[in-house]
Amino acid sequence: MKPVSSWSARGAACLGAAALVCACGPEDSSGTVRAYVYQMDPATHAYALGIADVEHLESLRELRGRDIDVRRGAEFNMTLAGIEVKRGSPFSLEYTVRDDGVVVPGDMHSFYALSMYRNFDRIASFMRGHRFVPAARLDVLYFPRIDNVLMGDQRSSLTDNAAFAFEARGFLIVPSFVLSDLPMFLNEGVMAHEYGHAIIHQLLFPSGVEPASDAHLLAMHEGVADLIGFAETGDPNYILPTADADRDLSVPRTYTSEEYSALLTSQNDVLPTWDPHADGSTMARAIYELWPKDAGGKIAETERLRMLDVVLAALGSITYQEGAFTLGTFPDALVAQLPPADQAAACAVLTSRLAPLSAALTNCGAP
Repeated sequence: MKPVSSWSARGAACLGAAALVCACGPEDSSGTVRAYVYQMDPATHAYALGIADVEHLESLRELRGRDIDVRRGAEFNMTLAGIEVKRGSPFSLEYTVRDDGVVVPGDMHSFYALSMYRNFDRIASFMRGHRFVPAARLDVLYFPRIDNVLMGDQRSSLTDNAAFAFEARGFLIVPSFVLSDLPMFLNEGVMAHEYGHAIIHQLLFPSGVEPASDAHLLAMHEGVADLIGFAETGDPNYILPTADADRDLSVPRTYTSEEYSALLTSQNDVLPTWDPHADGSTMARAIYELWPKDAGGKIAETERLRMLDVVLAALGSITYQEGAFTLGTFPDALVAQLPPADQAAACAVLTSRLAPLSAALTNCGAP
């Protein structure tokens, strides 16, 4: 059954104008527009409403750009046959344009989506500056139906969440059902983290096929994505404005044999309760710890950007082999990308903080 369009009356008036410019709303725009968005101050990492450039647009109305395509009415269904993705339709942004050319979103979801698009575009542009270009434009499925064949619509259990789904070749964005100070998708660091998953996926699995049950891989995904979130924002605790999730990279943590045992055990669990974020964060913290710091104990911008280049090079050097890949594979690959003069100090941190993974640290002398 064809759905009834809610814009039919206004649309009919527009169609009657034929070759004339439609007076029912602002014309679509491309390129760069000035707009009201929620944005991060790069100097303080604080978020506030402001006017900023939204760039690389092919269509403002559809929120489609060089690297990102925002979709509404999409579905991500978990069926007995596997994941079924329906990409919905273009976003259809509601907005007006002030006399000075500034775009003003017309409702809450338009404001959310425009701010989110800007976050993703800034991140994609930043990564292009470090020679990562997505293989194809990435979809952002805004507020999709997330349906489970047995349990029905799962959006209420995923409120205020964001995820990269390789099956969808893009991102799932589920807004909060209650207002919050800074939803996940308005946090630029969180979006950089999710974009980091897309980077990992493309570099390790160019064919697009990625195993979903490898706990080592899941933990590595989370840790490397945290490093990318830090690299893009400069904030080692980028998630804090949204949630106090104990993910501050600047706070050292030692990986225990009990934690590693839980990771190994989860490989055989039908319904695992193990959380890959904690293991991944511990691995990422060790890499943050080994990186050179200034007199104030912080990683300078030049070193932060060098870290990103090393992280990308390490990812590009890994050939994933199921059964042979471990959480230690990535830090071991990273050591190989460091100058020889830096490797001994890096290995001292890694073997101390990640002792249960030491067998995988072949570039640190492990047999």
